[in-house]
Amino acid sequence: MNFQMQLISRLGHHTKHLSLLKQVYVRPLLQLAVKAIKQDYVEEGALEILSESFEISQAIVDEWYAAILTIVTLHLRSPSITIKPPEFKQCLEELKFSPECIQDIFSVVTGAKRPELMFGLYSRIQFLPHVVACKWRIDITISSSSMSKVMEPCIIMEWILSNNYTYVFELSVPCFYKLKNMVMESLTELKKLESYKVVQNYSS
Repeated sequence: MNFQMQLISRLGHHTKHLSLLKQVYVRPLLQLAVKAIKQDYVEEGALEILSESFEISQAIVDEWYAAILTIVTLHLRSPSITIKPPEFKQCLEELKFSPECIQDIFSVVTGAKRPELMFGLYSRIQFLPHVVACKWRIDITISSSSMSKVMEPCIIMEWILSNNYTYVFELSVPCFYKLKNMVMESLTELKKLESYKVVQNYSS
């Protein structure tokens, strides 16, 4: 799924007021989105304060902010090399953003602070549990009182997560090969990402 399709899917029907967004509004909303991504301090009730300052209803300001945060976050999660500037700007034009607002958003997602924003986004993802240990064994039933033939072997997996939860599950041989192929595909895609300049900058 390309960037435009992902963005439209995430925004849903919450785009009807984007044509009202002006540069004087988008800049403080962008600053707020950047603070949220970097996990900097955000004043309580910040959107309500902006709503009063803009003299625009809270619902519309909330919609604007949600759209801006979604656009910035989605762009940061995508290798910038896969999103061509003309296509990105056209996508925002179709959502009724003004040229001035589009340029301000574009400057944020492609500017010098992109690696810093990606780090902030990555830090938020670290709160999800991850695998810290993996154990496995092959289980084969040779015979029993009710079975006289050798059954197909299966793989017993035990995954220990960073939140101290342990999951034990059984995989048939075909499912195990499917898991193996999916891991190989993921590693191949990660290898491709390593060649992108933005990932190299982020890693350094």
